[in-house]
Amino acid sequence: MKEEMRMFPFLSDEYVVHGTGEQGFKDALQEFGEATHTVTVDGNELTFFQVLDPENALFAKLDREHVEALAKNECLGKRPFLQGPVRQIPWDLTLLEESQKQAGYIINYDRKPYYLSAAGHARLCGRFGISGDIVQKPSLFLSELIAKEVYASQRKLTLVYRDVIENGIEKRKIFSVMSDKFCPIPAEVISKILAGMTSGGVLGNADMREWTITHTSTGMYCEYPEATDEFTEECGLDETAAPGLIIRTSDTGDSAIRIHGTFRVEGSKRPVIMETVSRKHIGEIDPDEIVKMADQQILAKIKNFPEALAKKMGIVVGTTNPVLSTETESTNRKLVTAAIKHGMKELGLENVLGKRRCKKLEGELIAEINPGLVYPE
Repeated sequence: MKEEMRMFPFLSDEYVVHGTGEQGFKDALQEFGEATHTVTVDGNELTFFQVLDPENALFAKLDREHVEALAKNECLGKRPFLQGPVRQIPWDLTLLEESQKQAGYIINYDRKPYYLSAAGHARLCGRFGISGDIVQKPSLFLSELIAKEVYASQRKLTLVYRDVIENGIEKRKIFSVMSDKFCPIPAEVISKILAGMTSGGVLGNADMREWTITHTSTGMYCEYPEATDEFTEECGLDETAAPGLIIRTSDTGDSAIRIHGTFRVEGSKRPVIMETVSRKHIGEIDPDEIVKMADQQILAKIKNFPEALAKKMGIVVGTTNPVLSTETESTNRKLVTAAIKHGMKELGLENVLGKRRCKKLEGELIAEINPGLVYPE
């Protein structure tokens, strides 16, 4: 993989940048941070415009007056006020066409146009209980419905948008719509967390293996080569296993900050996740607090994982007596069956697989029990 690879223009929904070097990751974070903004608004400060003809900049203005008349059945069968062609604004045809396809409309705030991403459109719909197939099929009816809900609501909305300036022209695109309690995580916070967890910590210095940034998520994966030999030896593994970290977050509110402790066996492409800590986008984000929490709950546990694994391997789920009779075999089967049911409940597999599939899996696991064996935890 190249040090860094970018795909699609920056404001495109499909934009992605990924690489392997730590400096490239920091530079990309800074770029996103400088282009990302939030503004908290009242619904009546926004005006919706249905995009009718992107090439000729033709719109239908869905202002409060039109939407209120629509609600009173006073304009059924009538077209909203046509606004256009609006040529005094230097439109980006690609972004305008994308907004028409993904949402059907654009938003005007403070006399400035904001293009819509698919994620921003879906978030806005979700905030007002609009869901289902209709969200995926932009139409004048859907745009009027959204505008009606936004204008009538007393809620404050936080628009999360990115902007770029090209040839002196500023372009803005909304990638999420959150409540006024939303607390964005700026790029410098992620950089501080990264620095605090990869430099001289419990497991030594870390090597960045890969990272990816899109408009909806940021993720990176690193490993600790200085701890690899000790970790492998203490685990008693035949193959080398490298402890590591995965950090995931989203500055558009799609996920909390999640930090996963991992290990990866040499030759394997995917790491195994052992521990996870998370922090929601509410309240002030303190990177030092997150690093301390991760040190205590993840890195230290990775360090102690071999010892814990050894203890687990020494705990017997079923009977410890040699199985010499029908009675002890029956006891062993009952104990292991109980352990399987308890384990599946603790893992919450029914919520993931569904009741029917979970019951089927449980039955298959129980059917495979050999009462003549000793089962460690």
